[in-house]
Amino acid sequence: MLDTDNSLRNAFFKNLKASKDHCWAPGGNCNSVPIRAHSIQDKRVLDVLCLNDHVIMPQLRFDGKDGAPIVEFKKVGRKDATIFKGLCATHDNEIFSPIEDFEVELDNPQQLFLFGYRATVKRFHEMVSEATRLQKMYESLVEFGRASHQPGDSAMDLVMQSLMRTWILHQYKAVYDEAYLAKRYDILSHEKFSFRHHKPTVAVSSLYWLEILIPERNQIPWIALNVIPSKNETHVVFSYLTEDAKFLSPETQAILNSSLKRRLWLLSEKIVGFTDNFVLSPAFWNSLSHKRRDTFFEYYRATLTNKKSFEGDLRDICLFEPLNEI
Repeated sequence: MLDTDNSLRNAFFKNLKASKDHCWAPGGNCNSVPIRAHSIQDKRVLDVLCLNDHVIMPQLRFDGKDGAPIVEFKKVGRKDATIFKGLCATHDNEIFSPIEDFEVELDNPQQLFLFGYRATVKRFHEMVSEATRLQKMYESLVEFGRASHQPGDSAMDLVMQSLMRTWILHQYKAVYDEAYLAKRYDILSHEKFSFRHHKPTVAVSSLYWLEILIPERNQIPWIALNVIPSKNETHVVFSYLTEDAKFLSPETQAILNSSLKRRLWLLSEKIVGFTDNFVLSPAFWNSLSHKRRDTFFEYYRATLTNKKSFEGDLRDICLFEPLNEI
């Protein structure tokens, strides 16, 4: 059961600013400096995607005229790809060694748990970073008279929304933390499949949510998506709390109960439209036509604003090249 104690929540908000560069290992008691660590395996996954030690990742910049987001898919050096600073060296190695140092086994409950756990830790670290940035911006606006501490102030509302989202994910991560310490890997359910490919094209480690409230737990249902390519095949794993199955199983079954060709179309739409941490093979990206690249740009931008504004063909954003498309 998630803890809703107000004193704990208030202490979390009070300490949030000081906690940005913090090791988020289970227990919350580690004071060691966090390191730059890959959220997608370097040795086993980035290795098969890289071209000249680079991968392709979506990057955002903002147009100087109207502030609209501009999407670019750019080369990123392997040492900088999918990096986050959420754990110290000791805890990063201790926790994730079973998925960094061994081959992927889709029937291994510990490995499947850890793939979901790492996506959760990374997303939480990102939300903490976003919340602290917004707090600092808000404080600057107040200082210069552009915002206030009065109820209804739009800048203050934005900060409070970010803080509450971060708190909700903090509580969700606490469930993972407790399960990890107790080795209760069975708290998760997994939907998974594998297929052989012509070449590896994409890797994903991301946590996203559905806009549904679970009233009895004051939570929203979260789902981790991991796409793990090897030299000859790609593994796809959806992971979620078993107690959330009634909310999330329909989400995954809509994708899995399809032919492989349609399944990979739907999965690609999900990756580009809902996830925040994926890398592409430069060889794959360079092989796409200008029309398909433009579709990627437009759909990714539409997902940041309003998906209904997208008028392209979603089949053009397929991220995979399976050997068998039946």
